[in-house]
Amino acid sequence: MEEKRRFARAPFDGSATLTIGETTFDVVLSDLSLRGALLEHGPDQTLESGQAGLLTLVLEDTDIAIPLQCKISHVGAGRAGINPCGV
Repeated sequence: MEEKRRFARAPFDGSATLTIGETTFDVVLSDLSLRGALLEHGPDQTLESGQAGLLTLVLEDTDIAIPLQCKISHVGAGRAGINPCGV
């Protein structure tokens, strides 16, 4: 089967948080590419399409944090897709 993606997905080892407004919570990064990311979040976290936020990736076994301004593109079933802002 031919791959139709324009951007390759990259593995990620580390932790991630998502900050929306004044609220920061842990998320699981399921998928990462140049065009965005797919996050898994807890049932107690309410996210809405169009919300702007900050995704912070912390590389495994380091204290290197990579902040990414983002916007939520879609939400459903404990998952949220985000797109980077300004890219």
